[in-house]
Amino acid sequence: MNYTASDFGPNGEEVAALIERARNLTPVQVEELGGAWNAVPDSSLDAAWDAVQDAGRHPRKVAAWYAFRDAGRDAWRTAQDADWAAARYATRSAACAVVVRDRISEEHFNTLYGPWSSVMEAGK
Repeated sequence: MNYTASDFGPNGEEVAALIERARNLTPVQVEELGGAWNAVPDSSLDAAWDAVQDAGRHPRKVAAWYAFRDAGRDAWRTAQDADWAAARYATRSAACAVVVRDRISEEHFNTLYGPWSSVMEAGK
C-alpha cells in the first residue's frame, strides 16, 4: 500500500522519512537496532507506551502503524540471523513516538525513539 506524509498527522513528514529508511535497513542495522531496543528497561517501555495510549492517537489506529508494518517486511526478511523481532519493535516504536510526539513527554518520546536514533542517526 502507498502512503503519503499527510496520512500520518502533524508529524507526517518525519514519520514518512522514518518508514522509508526502514524499507532499506541493512542486516547490520537490524542487529544494532535489536541490541539498542533490548537495552531499554521494560519499566521505561511500559510507561512510555502508556503515555502513547493516553495521548489519544492510538498508534494501531493510525496509518503509520500499518505503513511501518508494510515497509518493514522486506527489511526483516533480509536479516534473518539478526535480532529482527527487537529491531521491528524499535522501528515501530520510533514511528509511533513520532506520531504522538506533541502529546507525550520528552522522556517517553526518547524512550521509544532512542533506540532508532542511536543506530540510524549516529554519525548522520
